[in-house]
Amino acid sequence: MEGLNPQILGTMRWTFDTTKSKGSTLVDDTGREFLDTFMQISSIPLGYNNEELKATIASDEVLSMIVSRPAMGVFPPAELPNLLRPALSIAPLGMQYIQTLMCGSCTVENAMKSAFGFYAYNKRGGKPPGMDAHTSCMDGMAPGSPNIAALSFRGCFHGRTFGSLSMTNSKSAIKVDMPAFEWPHAPFPQMKYPLHEHERENAEEEAKCLEITQDLFDQAEKKGQPIAAVIIEPIQGEGGDARASDDFYRKLIDVARDNGAVMVVDEVQTGFGATGKWWASDYWEKSSDIVCYAKKSQACGFFYTDDFKANPETRIFNTWMGEPLKLVMMNKIIEIVQRDRLLDNVNRVGQVLQDGFVHMEDITGGMVNSGRGRGLYTAFSVATPELRDKMIKSAFDKNLIVGACGTSSIRFRPSLNFSSDEAEQAIGILSDCASELYHDKQIIKNNITTGSSAGLSAQR
Repeated sequence: MEGLNPQILGTMRWTFDTTKSKGSTLVDDTGREFLDTFMQISSIPLGYNNEELKATIASDEVLSMIVSRPAMGVFPPAELPNLLRPALSIAPLGMQYIQTLMCGSCTVENAMKSAFGFYAYNKRGGKPPGMDAHTSCMDGMAPGSPNIAALSFRGCFHGRTFGSLSMTNSKSAIKVDMPAFEWPHAPFPQMKYPLHEHERENAEEEAKCLEITQDLFDQAEKKGQPIAAVIIEPIQGEGGDARASDDFYRKLIDVARDNGAVMVVDEVQTGFGATGKWWASDYWEKSSDIVCYAKKSQACGFFYTDDFKANPETRIFNTWMGEPLKLVMMNKIIEIVQRDRLLDNVNRVGQVLQDGFVHMEDITGGMVNSGRGRGLYTAFSVATPELRDKMIKSAFDKNLIVGACGTSSIRFRPSLNFSSDEAEQAIGILSDCASELYHDKQIIKNNITTGSSAGLSAQR
């Protein structure tokens, strides 16, 4: 591997067997079996080696689309309209159209391009760009390259390409050395848990964040770099599984629209059933403008409203524009989720996990804390980053795969058909890990206390 791909060695832990892994069981290259609650960074919707998916993509029609892969923006296959209908049938609230693309980061990039183009179109009073705009944009100058900004939030993750990386704010390691747009980041509400015990403080925190967001709009206008778009995750994944109340997001949409900005929702990780609805933003009961999807859908792209249907001179374009294979897979997944009522399963099993978090908090005196989530999109925090990392390693040693997020949190991203038995098994392993860490922590604490007391006695 080292001679073939040295850049991957920094992230590679070990390799797994894609043929032997099944359901929620990941089998590594030695034959060791793991219960996988992270599922390839939240991207496997129905477990490993789902037989129905394998059968679906093995048909001659699909194989033809694979080997004769269409450049869908110019030469779409005749099947494309039918391939898009199932996805549109589960579109987020208020969305009428869908744009297929290649990956999460390029989805966010193109969603922002749609937002910026729409903003510029409105600023020109509905007129197309003039010759001066076409000429000046070639050198990155106004008016063709306008000095406008996107507003994102502290702790967010939107991708690793240049535009999405400029908005990303989760950790410096992925941004350092890279040039970036000087775009503003608003504070994301830092909620206190349990939520029902801190309603007043959390409401004050959300109000403060919304007030600062409005201030950033005002400052940007005075600076001459108005905010054209706002982008937010319904639950920050990489940033620590942080979520505000539904009311916060509704008010944020109002702030964006009152200031003439486009509201973009990044559901690359929260979307496609992970939170117990097809889209986490549907909990808000208020439509945004653009919703990005990827990961569990096995396809990538964004949904959008009627305002964004124009695509002048193929502004949103690349060679592949997604691919039919991914749409075939997505459609089969939609069929299975609906047939097997897996969204109900997501909510039911997600509650098993959250009940387990409460149990771990009780047995560790709060070393494990702040259990939270929606559906199977769940997480808890550990007292320190060091204890969190030890807990993840301990779980791995006990054949359980979980994910890290934020500074000291552990996240779960299982498949939509993850069972109650598997959830209880995961909680059992984690409870053992937490108990061991808590016991070791108490021994260290007692030894330090005893040692300090002995020292004081000797001095006296």
